Parts: sequence; structure tokens; C-alpha cells
Amino acid sequence: PAAWEKVVDELLASPHYGERWGRHWMDVWRYSDWDGYGAEVRESKPHIWRWRDWIIESLNEDKSYDQMITEMLAADEIAPSDVQALRATGFLVRNWYVFNRNTWIDNTIEHTGKAFMGVTLNCARCHDHMYDPISQIEYYQLRAFFEPHEIRTDRLPGQSDITKDGLVRVFDAKADAATFLFVRGDEKNPLKEKPLSPRVPAVFGAAELKIQPVDLPPTAYYPGLQSFVTAETLKSAEEELQTSVAALAAAQQVVADAQSRLSDFQPVVADGVTAADGVTAAVGLTAADGVTVTAVQADEIRTPEAEAVAVPNQAELTKAVQSAESAVVLMEKKMKVASARLDFSRARVAADQANFAQPPAADAKDLSVAAGKAEQGLNILQEELKLLTAEQTLTTARSALPMDGSTADASKAKAVTEAEAAVATAKAAVETAMKAAAEPVETYTRLTDVYPSTSTGRRSALAHWIASRENPLTARVAINHIWLRHFHQPLVPTVFDFGSNGTPPLHPELLDWLACELMDRDWKMKPLHRLIVTSEAYRRESSPSPESRASAARNVSRDPENRQFWKQSSRRMEAELVRDAMLHIAGQLDTTMFGPDLDPSTGMTVGRRSVYFRTSKEKRMTFLATFDSPNPVECYQRAESITPQQSLAMSNSSLTLAQSRIVAGQLRARLSTENVKDADNQFVTLAFREILNREPGAAELQECVDFLQQQSQRFAAKEDLTAFTGGTENSVKPSEDATQRAQENLIHVLFNHNDFITIR
Repeated sequence: PAAWEKVVDELLASPHYGERWGRHWMDVWRYSDWDGYGAEVRESKPHIWRWRDWIIESLNEDKSYDQMITEMLAADEIAPSDVQALRATGFLVRNWYVFNRNTWIDNTIEHTGKAFMGVTLNCARCHDHMYDPISQIEYYQLRAFFEPHEIRTDRLPGQSDITKDGLVRVFDAKADAATFLFVRGDEKNPLKEKPLSPRVPAVFGAAELKIQPVDLPPTAYYPGLQSFVTAETLKSAEEELQTSVAALAAAQQVVADAQSRLSDFQPVVADGVTAADGVTAAVGLTAADGVTVTAVQADEIRTPEAEAVAVPNQAELTKAVQSAESAVVLMEKKMKVASARLDFSRARVAADQANFAQPPAADAKDLSVAAGKAEQGLNILQEELKLLTAEQTLTTARSALPMDGSTADASKAKAVTEAEAAVATAKAAVETAMKAAAEPVETYTRLTDVYPSTSTGRRSALAHWIASRENPLTARVAINHIWLRHFHQPLVPTVFDFGSNGTPPLHPELLDWLACELMDRDWKMKPLHRLIVTSEAYRRESSPSPESRASAARNVSRDPENRQFWKQSSRRMEAELVRDAMLHIAGQLDTTMFGPDLDPSTGMTVGRRSVYFRTSKEKRMTFLATFDSPNPVECYQRAESITPQQSLAMSNSSLTLAQSRIVAGQLRARLSTENVKDADNQFVTLAFREILNREPGAAELQECVDFLQQQSQRFAAKEDLTAFTGGTENSVKPSEDATQRAQENLIHVLFNHNDFITIR
């Protein structure tokens, strides 16, 4: 018993406990990465993987289940400044749907009811039902709890572009958003003369909830006030100015260099220089260093002592100087823009701190005016920079036209026309910016959006009621899900329907007792897991021993479905375990935790745990889907199918073949004998222990040894083998050694053994 309990404690303390049980709860809470067509987001939201990380972290630290519920439904109200807690609202974010807000809110109501209370609330959406204790009005009163909320993405340290990364979370955007009953569920026919207030259905026996608006701290409704945002804004502006100063210095050096090259050569009128080929040049050059020039032809200067060298003519040098001088003018303007941006950034930060102080500072208005003027100055300089760039582009385009007045080709003429239009547009923009600067200004552009400073408090009131001891369902539903994952069948078969249409619990007293245990242990799940897995019921064997076969036969006749849990039920591993177990045995499982979702198409070659790969309706790893990975639409209890595709995946997938070859090489290195027969016996025994977690039976041992010998003989005669003519090349090549190739095939066979993928 002590050894068993020690292992239990070690497993509960492992950081991978959160990953294992996190995937279970992700099923229940319908975790889904964003889904859509191409880059268009249609369901869920980018960056929602932070909610997944929150689930894993919360389980590892044994955060109480009631606290997890309240954070998922209302972290923005109960912990508005806690970035870590705000990730939990991914539960609500996941329901977002781009095409129809009503579909989004309906999904939120439905799955809040199913996930936490095991009730199907959505049946009442269209009309009352004779035997449904929840009326249509009560359904829409529940909707009122969620009516004001919206979704936003906040900045995170190190990334100002929220499309690349950010904290996706919920907030109450419209405190006065009204809720109306839709006649017969038709959103086009709202009963607007009767707005509804939030209320819990009477069947739950709850007193009317006390809903108090929540005053939010400034950093919650104005994220731009967060210290990292202001620090990064100032740092970015300072770096831009430093870069522009350096760029200006570099441009000025280019001008100096070009002017120096131009002064090195001076044109002179030649008396006539006759080249060797008889062509007379009209111009000679006197080199500044006194080298005698004997001939000039095209771009070559010929001297008695040196070979011909190519040099630019005076026109080219002059053009280079002019180009460099234009670049200096442009860099000077860019530096002025950068300097103005830094001035505005400093003024904006000062104004923000004054405006959002509690109470606002006395000089807040003056600082706002100063920031506004600094922004106007920046806007003018930015428009002038655009105009200067357009004018230089026009100059370049015109210089490409023929000098002799002949007709230019269409592309060059078009370039001039477009450049002239750009100059006209830029001039108009400068005039507009100057006119705006002439007007009085009292405000300025904030660093981020500013949101409502209060939240309705509706969702936090609902969350606290759902997660209270007075709620008759929440603890029972949680226990049912936990029991299902441990015993492979739930205490209440209808896991998301504890109502009158559901199936009554198999053991109501056990369900109630465990629910009380959960609440009495402060809703902590680790102690409950320990209680269950150290129980006699959990530790019963799944297959009868010789001594218990008679009693097992009687139990089978009395309880063929094992509803009394007289034995442990065996079942196939979940999809993620099948993949991860192969990688683990081969030592290829990358145990790095957390981070953005990974491309599911890389699942056969990237060794991260399956929980970190992207999963959505249209984007799931094919290997996992073959083994019934959860459907993100709804998966309160996983299906378990038996299909030919599963056998084909285990037999032919690149993952299985690669891990088989790796494991064979590792076990071969552990053999302690060179005797062929002893080595075969030892290899088979090691393989059974590593892959099937048991010793081979005598018959199995002999069959496997015979298999190794037959395979070795077959691969020794390579000329008799026919290679495949196609297929995907595996990342791990099969061994050229006949004996090791046979061992690789045996490992492949054992990975396809039923005992490998079965939990007993």
C-alpha cells in the first residue's frame, strides 16, 4: 500500500498531471483553437491557447474547482488586473462566432449549462415545453447575464502587434444592452416591449442574485496605462530617433565621399588624343595625382604603366552627389519625425498618467492639450515626409524620360503621371494637417482603446452561484466527469443531462458522498483523485486471476455491464495517449510545456505532446482523429470506435515505423550477451516490458524468437526482397543489418499489439 500511495503522490505532483487532466477538462469545456476559411477567423479566436495553458497550470497548482469556474466566467470582474486569471475567460471566447452574435450567445448559454451543471438549457430557446422545468422566458433571462459581454485582445509585453500575439479575453462592452425574448426563437422577431433582466431559473431554487456593478481599475479599462506599454512605447520612440540620427550621419558621409570623388578629376580641353585604333577622343582627363593619361575611350583610361581601368564620368559622379544630397534631405526629415514622435510619446504618457489617476491630476487638462499639440506637430511632419518622398519619386521618374524630347515608353510616362498624382495627394494632406493644427485641441490619441470603466457584475454573480455549495448540480457534475475518466464509465450515463430526460445515477449515494467530499476539501481535485485511486474499487483487476475466475463468471452473469464496478473496466487509450506513448517509449517525447498551438500537419515529426497541437473543427491531426480525438463542437464523453483505419494507421504511419526503429536500436544496445539465442530471448523480454508493460508468456516468447530468426534470414537474402516503388520516405531509415532489421519489425508488431493501446 505504501508503494502504491507513493506512486500516486508522485504522479499528482508531476507537472504532466496538468497536461493529462487538462486534456480531459478541455473536452468538457469544448476547447478549440480558432477556426475559419484560410486566414479568416470564423469561430473561437487566435491566441486562445493561453486558456489551454491556464487550464494546465491551474490543475498543477490544484486551484479549487469553484475558483476555476468563477475565473472562466468572470475573471474580468473578480480579478480585472490579473493577466494570468484573465486567460481563463477563453471559456467564453471559445464560443465567439463571426457571422451571428445570437448563435454565439446561444452557444454560451448551452455549454455553460452542460459543462458546469449538466443541464440542457437550450431546449427552451424557441418555446415552452410541457415537461421542461425551464421556460422560454427563463432562458432569455439567463441570456441577460451574457448580453453585455464582448471580446477584445490586449497587448502583452514584447509585442505591440496584437495580430501576432496578445491576451484574448472578455469584457462588458454595453452595460445597457437590452435582452428581449425572440418569439418562437426567431431573432428577427424580438419582443421589444418587454426587456428582460438577468435571473436564474426557478427550478434551481436559488434566491434572486444580488448583482452589483464592478468598478474597474484604470489599467483594466485602459490597457495603455500598463507600465510595460508605456515603457515599450517610449523605448521604441527613443530607438527610432537613435536610428534616424545614425542614418542621417551615414547619408552625410555618402555625400562627402561622392563630393571627394568628383573633385579628384577635372575635365580639360584636349588637343586630341589618338587611340591605338585610330579613333580621336575629344576630351582628356588630368588625374589629380599626376598620372599621365595617354588615351581615353568610352569608360577606359589608358596609361603607359597600367592596364585600362573603368571610371565613372563626370556626369555620373555629379548624379551620385545629387542622389546622396537628396537622401540627406530625406533623412533630415525622418529625424525630425522621429524627434517629434518621441516628444509626443512623452507628452502622451504624462497626460495618460494625469488623466487616469484616481482622482485625475489637477494639470490633466493642460497635459492633454500639450499632448494634443505634440500630436498635431507630429502629424504635420509625417505628412511633409510623405510629400518629400513623393517629390523625390517624381524627380526620379522625370529623369528617366528621354532628354531629346522624343516620346518615352508607356511605362516611364505612366510612372511620371502616378508620381505627379501622389505629389498632389501629399500636398493636400499637408494642408489638411496644418489646418487641423490651427484649431484648438483638448485631447490626443490614446495608446490603446479605452473601454468602459465599470462592468455589470452579472457574470460574476452567476459564476458565484454556479460554484456555490447551494447549487445542487455543480459538484455532482464535476464528480461524474472525474469518475468517468478513472473508471471509464460515468455514474450518470447522460453526462450533460442530469434532468428528467437523463438517466438516473447508478449509485446516487456514492455520487452525493463524493460531491460532498469535493466541497469539503475546498473543491480541490488532487485530494479527490488520491481518494479514488487508492480505493479498493479502483485497484480491482480488469482481468480475473485464476483464483477469481469462478466469482468473476458469477459477476458477469449478474452484471455484464459492470455497473457495480466489481472489476476495473479496460478500454483503449485516448488518441493523444497512443501517439504520446510511442514517442515516450522511444525517448522522443519533447516534454516542453506551454506555448502557441502547433501545426497539426507536423504531428508525425514534431515530438511535442499532443495537447499542444492545434485542434479545431477543420484542423485536427489526422492520426489523432483516426483514434477518436475530441470533436471541439461538443465532447462531454468521447466516442470509442473500432475501424480498419486505426489498424492501418498503426501499421503504416511514419510515426509508428520511425519509433519502432528507434526503440529497436535502444533495446539492442542494452543486450548483455552475444549468444544469438540468449540475445533474442533477452530482446523479446525487454521489448515486452517497455512496450506492453509485462513479461512475455512462454508461448509468446517462443513465437517472437521464431519471428526474429525468420526475419533475420529473410533480410539476409536481400536479393529476394522487392522494394516499395513509392510512398513517403521515413525520417528514420531501416537498418542495413539483417538482425536489427528483424528487431525493428518485432517492435513494430508489438506497437500494433492490443495490449499496447489498452488501459487495464
